[in-house]
Amino acid sequence: MRLKKNPLNATEILTIINKYYIDTNDIRLIACVGTNKANEIKKTIAHLCDLDNIKLPYGLVPSEKVVEYLGININYLKKCAAIKKDTTK
Repeated sequence: MRLKKNPLNATEILTIINKYYIDTNDIRLIACVGTNKANEIKKTIAHLCDLDNIKLPYGLVPSEKVVEYLGININYLKKCAAIKKDTTK
C-alpha cells in the first residue's frame, strides 16, 4: 500500500532543518520520499562526510549537508514562512 506523501510547508521544513543532526525520518519528510530512498540519501551524505573526515553520530547526518545535497533554498523558505505568518494575523 502506498502512503500519501504530503509536502511540508516552509515553517515545518525550517523547524526540521533547524536541528544540527537529522535522521532518516526527517529526510523522508523534507524530501517527500519513502524510507528506502531516505536511507539511500542518508548513506550518500554520510559517505560524503567520511570523505571530508567528519565524524558522525550513529544514524544521523548534519542538516547542513542535507540542505546542500537536496538544494534547499533557506532564504526562500524564510520568506514563505514570513508571508504565511503575516497572512495569518
